[in-house]
Amino acid sequence: MENCENCKATYENELARLTKKFERFPLCCAAHSRLANEKWFNRKDFESVPSLNAEKLIYTYHHILQFVYNDRWRQEVFDFLEYMFNTFGSFPVDYGESLFFGDFADNLVSLIDNGITDQSKKEEILKFITGFRNPTPKSKSDFNILVAIYNKWHKTFPFELSFFSKLKEHFENNIPIVDNLHTNKYLGLTKARLKTQQELINLLISITETILLEVNTQKLYELGVITDFDKTEMELVLQERKQKLKEGYRNSSKSSDTQYRKILKEWFKDEISFIQKIRPVAERIAKKEMALLDAILMACCKMQENKVFWNADENTRTRQILDLLSTNFFTKDQSMYGVSGTGKKQGEVDGVITDSNQTEHFVEAFNLEGMNRKVIKNHIHKLESNYDSKGLPYKYVIIYCNVEDGKFNQLHVDYKAYITGELEFQFILKETVDMDTHYTNMRVLKTCHKRENKNVFLHHILIKMPVVS
Repeated sequence: MENCENCKATYENELARLTKKFERFPLCCAAHSRLANEKWFNRKDFESVPSLNAEKLIYTYHHILQFVYNDRWRQEVFDFLEYMFNTFGSFPVDYGESLFFGDFADNLVSLIDNGITDQSKKEEILKFITGFRNPTPKSKSDFNILVAIYNKWHKTFPFELSFFSKLKEHFENNIPIVDNLHTNKYLGLTKARLKTQQELINLLISITETILLEVNTQKLYELGVITDFDKTEMELVLQERKQKLKEGYRNSSKSSDTQYRKILKEWFKDEISFIQKIRPVAERIAKKEMALLDAILMACCKMQENKVFWNADENTRTRQILDLLSTNFFTKDQSMYGVSGTGKKQGEVDGVITDSNQTEHFVEAFNLEGMNRKVIKNHIHKLESNYDSKGLPYKYVIIYCNVEDGKFNQLHVDYKAYITGELEFQFILKETVDMDTHYTNMRVLKTCHKRENKNVFLHHILIKMPVVS
């Protein structure tokens, strides 16, 4: 205003007009007149408003002129406008609009209309001002609807599959329901626009397609990630059934009797189909699992029948079993893994068996002369977590039972009662199964545990060793 006569004239005219208009405030209109009856209202608080508004008009228009032809003009112009509009504050509802806000907006529109030559930018700025003065009411339910849409997608997508498990946490913590996240540097506030329902649906379709194209069995096989095909097939068959159960069973028949009959019919059809798909896979997996267990049991039998080991210590017995297994498996004894029982040194697992899929199986073995709960607990806890930091799916506890004839079955009964009723496993016990064996002097218990939301198994192999006096 020191160098531009037009700006100076505009300022002085606006100041004079607002000063005269202020003389009638707050009795200038019915809404503002209500202010005069309120104890908290003090007219002196507003005496500087005419000069402030006249300055705001000139400085706002000058700011627009400075930046309107720059590349980042939208951010500069709209952020400053929003900031300036907010400086007007507000009166309570029914007490009229902010003092002289309408005058400011009308005069600014006039200056922009006459001073900005770029028609498209001019229209965009005027539209922004109009939108601020007459905001479109937003539905309070928009946010909840978007969250519900996203949650439904998140529950439907098969994140339970191991392929996608690492993505689950990302999509739990990043809900993409907003657009245009932006911080107004003048206000210091960050705002974002809620997506429309259709925009969110389109995005979720795109995300789904991208994940499925980037993470699939064909690509994983080429990368060498899939090595156990039966396990992968089992996972896919189970997830396919879970997906159908997520969808639920609905029927639109008019008759209620017809509805539930058709629902049951469809459910039975799906169940039969599921059993037909899962049975051959489950049998192959069980056969592979039993192959190693059978090999261990056979090695145990050969060691058991050899008189050399009847009075041997547990390490000698275990080494013989591992030597017998080494024909078909890679085995190691007294290997360093994890931490010791005290947690101060590295642990020493009694045996490690590696199968053709390069999967490791730990073996912990010990002699037992009777029902010694402390010994049982210490060995099982070491095998469960001290040695096993990876979370192996199958581990084996071999108990050499040095008991007299006629006492082995009772030891088995007591052992089972202890591990199912008294022992606090490191990982929650879900189920215990007695497995068939060919010989009376051997018992096998299989316990299933929940570890990191996955099933892991312990095989407890009890072998009666002949007691030599």
